[in-house]
Amino acid sequence: MNTFEALLEERKNAPERTLASYSNGVVYAVYTFERKSLSLDDLIHRFTKDNQPSRSSAPVTVDGIQGRQLKFETDDRMGAVELFATAHNLYVFQAVGSKLGNPATGMTKFFSSIRLSINPRV
Repeated sequence: MNTFEALLEERKNAPERTLASYSNGVVYAVYTFERKSLSLDDLIHRFTKDNQPSRSSAPVTVDGIQGRQLKFETDDRMGAVELFATAHNLYVFQAVGSKLGNPATGMTKFFSSIRLSINPRV
């Protein structure tokens, strides 16, 4: 886990915590931000900008919390990001993999494992 000050825009800094892992050609990352001065739209803007071209966006809900899913694809890689806002924090779940393998399998498992409730299902 890594914690640092992230510059999201010219005037918006926020503590960012990052937890990342790599498996079978796919990088998985979880980012958390304090919600004090940031909005979900700030993060959507950041991750949309970082993941061009060929992207799609759709609503997503986990444990009753609505968020946004962004999918993107290039000639050699594919990925997805799911972003959520709770009362105190913002969460970003990201998976990016090379098309040389089969990244969709691991990504599906990763995103289906997300839980945002106080008492997660086992």
